[in-house]
Amino acid sequence: MRQANGTVSPKGAGSPNSAVSRRGTVSPNGAGSRRGAGPPHGRGLPHAGSGPAAGPGVWPAVPPRVADVMRPQVESFQVITNVDPYQAQLINRMSRGALLVPGRTLLVLEVSPAAYVTLAVNEAEKAANLELIHLSNVGRFGRALLSGSESEILAARDAAIDAIENFQPQKV
Repeated sequence: MRQANGTVSPKGAGSPNSAVSRRGTVSPNGAGSRRGAGPPHGRGLPHAGSGPAAGPGVWPAVPPRVADVMRPQVESFQVITNVDPYQAQLINRMSRGALLVPGRTLLVLEVSPAAYVTLAVNEAEKAANLELIHLSNVGRFGRALLSGSESEILAARDAAIDAIENFQPQKV
């Protein structure tokens, strides 16, 4: 590569993709360091924890009220009786809990906000002897898959829906 001053430098030295940088030094392993260049992303944004915390300043100005709590609601529920072996296989692929046994009854319960599906499942498990196949309690909707005999699933469904519909927020 020919430089403007008439000297020849090694191939690649000084190019943007080489280990030699115009601003900084080169370590023996080829990694360059930039002294005083700021954060590695180059945008000059503050690091986490370096600025004043906004939470304590904002929280007293907006005190939480029990009336402001989002009321949970059951978005959908479905009872599937006599689950086919192929259906059980498809559901068991994503299962992290108990396995769905073919021939059993499946309850699919969706609640919003998502965290309240935990309350619904807790009440359902208190009311009946069932297996928790899958629980997703993050996002807009929470989803639970519960398995058991048909009578147990119907009792669990009624308990879960009752718990969500009769939820009373409490001041902490």
